[in-house]
Amino acid sequence: MAHFLLHFKSHLLRCVTLSVLAGILLSACAAPPAPPTSIEATRPDGQEVVLWHSYEGSLRSALLGQVDEFNATNPWHIIIVPEYHGKSDQLQSQLKSAAAKGTVPDLTILAPSDVWSLGDVVVPVAPYAANPVYGLTPDDLADIFPAMLDITRDPKLNTLLSFPLGGEGVVLVYNIDRLATQNQLSAPDSWPLFQEVCQATTRDMTGDGQPDVFGFGFNPRADFATAWMISRGGSLISDDGLHTTFNSDEGVKTLQTLQATANSGCFYRTTDEDAIRDFARGKVAMIFALTTQVPEIFNAVEAYGFRWGVSPVPYGRRTPTLTISGPAWTILRSTPARQLAAWLFIRWFSDTAETVRWAQLTGLLPLRKSAKVGLAGEFATNAGFKVAFELLSVAYAQPDIPAWGSIAELLVHAVNAAVAGNDPAQLLNDAAKSADALLTQ
Repeated sequence: MAHFLLHFKSHLLRCVTLSVLAGILLSACAAPPAPPTSIEATRPDGQEVVLWHSYEGSLRSALLGQVDEFNATNPWHIIIVPEYHGKSDQLQSQLKSAAAKGTVPDLTILAPSDVWSLGDVVVPVAPYAANPVYGLTPDDLADIFPAMLDITRDPKLNTLLSFPLGGEGVVLVYNIDRLATQNQLSAPDSWPLFQEVCQATTRDMTGDGQPDVFGFGFNPRADFATAWMISRGGSLISDDGLHTTFNSDEGVKTLQTLQATANSGCFYRTTDEDAIRDFARGKVAMIFALTTQVPEIFNAVEAYGFRWGVSPVPYGRRTPTLTISGPAWTILRSTPARQLAAWLFIRWFSDTAETVRWAQLTGLLPLRKSAKVGLAGEFATNAGFKVAFELLSVAYAQPDIPAWGSIAELLVHAVNAAVAGNDPAQLLNDAAKSADALLTQ
């Protein structure tokens, strides 16, 4: 998989230089009114920080383990008190209720698009991240992947609202043995080749004139659709976050390719619940998946014994891309001391050792380039994780805007309608018009 990395060109639009990134963080400090007590004058010692979360199972165990370590070792004797508040929708509902009553916790973990609904109780992390005493150092800024910070960046103000825990990216998963029967010895790295492989690996196994196995398990999720468009050189919203851009020529070409490929009969419609199972049992030769799903795919395929691999979303002559998203630490308004204590925990959690440990425990991609050494064992046993990590330097983040959930639904509708035979350009223009109306609300 590493051969495609030799062709990386400079990624000037996305790989922000240290000085520019530092300037962005520092400029955010001047935007809000100066607090009555400066960050430097605040004493975080001995503060108790209540953390609401929705993590269950292994995620909860991972979170609690790292919380315990921070509580036992931090020099300020800060205590983080984690509280489980139901699944993500229940947590969101309880947070909104608490915001209305003025009883919010000090810290929470949310999807970036969910942070906006909490309004003024959210304390932007940018002033803390840029603070010369308690903030990120120049070495930190050089080490953190720019796209990771973009997960939680407000494009209108170009500043950090919350702070990422890690990310997950979209990759192509393919059946090596099945592709080899068609003399295709590697993953399709362009969309025309993807269409060719999809058709070639769709076969009638019973002789009844109907295909029994298919080339592609079609599951039009929002994160997949955005990754497909970005891989073709398209974009989703303007840099300032004021209008959508997915109805560009690249976006139209993406839908045209999907439409033409589907018309050949090689698509098998699947779901979030069934996609991995359909791939493991050989019903489909290729699926798209999130990097956090790779271990689940490994376990599912093990019973069937075929070779499989992970590669970037098809990219053709362009630079390979990785579209990422992920959860975010969100500080909520309390007292200056507790807010600073919450930030110090976030900063500790983003250190190299902790981001390595978090990636090992959760499968989320790490924030830092320096995590590479600590994750050598994971790279040796999880090729998909290694592929994704190597793409983080050219990754793109899904937009962090209030209306993203609704805009993503419009995009998925356009993909489904195009595959059903409708005009791609008209579909995207209609979706863009509706999306722009949402952005101006």
